[in-house]
Amino acid sequence: MEFSIVYIGRIPSTGSGSDKQVIREDLYLQDQLFALRNVLEKRDFYKDDTIKSRLKIDGAEYNAVIPANWVCKIHIQLFRNFENLHIEQISDVDNVFKTLFDGITAPSVKGTTTPSKDKLYCLAIDDKQFNLEKVTQSHHWGNDKDIAIINVVTKETIFDECVHLGGLSFEKAGYYKELY
Repeated sequence: MEFSIVYIGRIPSTGSGSDKQVIREDLYLQDQLFALRNVLEKRDFYKDDTIKSRLKIDGAEYNAVIPANWVCKIHIQLFRNFENLHIEQISDVDNVFKTLFDGITAPSVKGTTTPSKDKLYCLAIDDKQFNLEKVTQSHHWGNDKDIAIINVVTKETIFDECVHLGGLSFEKAGYYKELY
């Protein structure tokens, strides 16, 4: 399965709980994640009760697009607004990416956020589910917001799981005979 989501807004390097919550509650991002979740809930893998893709924390229910027992590769293209800034005023890119990773996942510690909604959508429950494939950074001068395009590739079949998790070969997993 492969899809992309877009976040448009400031991504501060401070990484405070409120900064991450602003990303989590962004209406445009929530609309994209809600639509993805609705489409994917019709698939067989969401019908399994053992898959944990919901988490209740601080009065809000976080619904992940990617089930908690999956991993995914992500490629992030970040276009930062550098208008009227000198190089020494630009924040550390590694901290910006960390804030973004935390903002597209559910909070990890109770009491770190104050959600304004009782139901939110996130890409994944935990950023440990991300196998980072590539990050790129560039600039734009169109407005005062950053633009992050997040391309996601994850498993949808049992075969994909073997490959993505780097675990069992097809033969050891018992699928080799079915293929040939």
